[in-house]
Amino acid sequence: MKNNTPPSVRYNMKKLANRARGKRPTDPNKVKAVWDNAKHEVFIRLCLDEMRLGNKPGQTLNKAGYENLERKFESETKVHY
Repeated sequence: MKNNTPPSVRYNMKKLANRARGKRPTDPNKVKAVWDNAKHEVFIRLCLDEMRLGNKPGQTLNKAGYENLERKFESETKVHY
């Protein structure tokens, strides 16, 4: 049986179905994060440093902690996600 639904409608239906399942459309201009062991170790160390600095008052880092983490991670790994 042939699908007579126009391609634009099929695309929008698929997009809506993915959104309903919690999937977001991917941006072709974004770089996919590739985590190797070295980057993972840097990330964990930097998170622990921010905790020691008092930038984790509850369950998560505060705004300053996240900003420091992002800046330091980019500086050490030379990647921007």
